[in-house]
Order: sequence, then C-alpha cells, then structure tokens
Amino acid sequence: TTLSELKIATNLLLGKRVLYLVPTHALEHQVAKDLNRLWNNVVSDVIDKDGEYSVFDEEDGFILVMTPEKCLTILELDSERLSDIGLVIFDEFHLINGANKRSFDAMTVILELLDRFPEVDYLFLSAMVSNGRQIADWISRVTQRDCLLLDNLWKPTCQLQGCIVYDA
Repeated sequence: TTLSELKIATNLLLGKRVLYLVPTHALEHQVAKDLNRLWNNVVSDVIDKDGEYSVFDEEDGFILVMTPEKCLTILELDSERLSDIGLVIFDEFHLINGANKRSFDAMTVILELLDRFPEVDYLFLSAMVSNGRQIADWISRVTQRDCLLLDNLWKPTCQLQGCIVYDA
C-alpha cells in the first residue's frame, strides 16, 4: 500500500493518471474511498468506475478504480480514455491464477494493457504469490524493461491469531 501511494504521488507530480485495478466491486468501493481520503487535499477526482457497462463520464478523474472487466470494456469501446495513464496498479494480482472467467479476464486485461501501453509503469500487488521471480522475469521479457520483485514476508498489518480450547 505504501509503495502504491508513493507511485501515485509520483504520477500526480508528472501529471499522469493512474489506473487502479481491483477484482471485486466491494474492493473497488473501498479503494476509491481510501484514495479519496488520502488525496482529498491534493486531487479531488478519484473515480470509482462501478459496473462493467455503465456510461463513461465526459471527464475522467486522476485515479480510475475499476475491475478488470470494466477495463476490458473501456479498452474495447474507447481506449483513448486511457492514453494518458502513467501507472497501472493491479491489486490482488494473484487473481490471474485460476481456471475461471475472472482469472481469464484479469490475465486478458494485463496482456492488453502491456501490449497497448508498454511505456506505462506497472505495480502488481499480492500477498499470495509464490512464484514472484517467474512473474517478474516474464514481465521483463514482455516489456523489455527491468522488473523489480519486492518479496518481503513482513506485512505492516495487525494480524492477531489465537486459539481458544475448551475442555468440553
């Protein structure tokens, strides 16, 4: 999260927009709310692109938060709306691992974005990827750019685990 906030700040300073992909509408709303709170004094246009087939706004915001499915729709119908993107963040990136429609859509949107916008910075976030080195190597090959893997077991979250055992 901290790294994504720093990357967003960099793009704000560069005058570039951010595409923030999340796998579910619930997370979409939460991320948009958190980003609005974080950037409230700097930028007031974090746009939550709810619904895969909703009408596009005439003016899009600085940070676009949406699902991969919504992004695929925009890429198909009006990809110029994303032409000034400087950063793509894909939260819960492990979603690409699976054999279901959501996984296929997630991988398809990544491939489309990498193909259409190779100069854009990409930040893939997940706490559940075990083959990070392979993914980083693949991204390096596809983009012809260095891909930095940050694989740290330390998580800056409060995680309390416990067990209650009763005699009965």
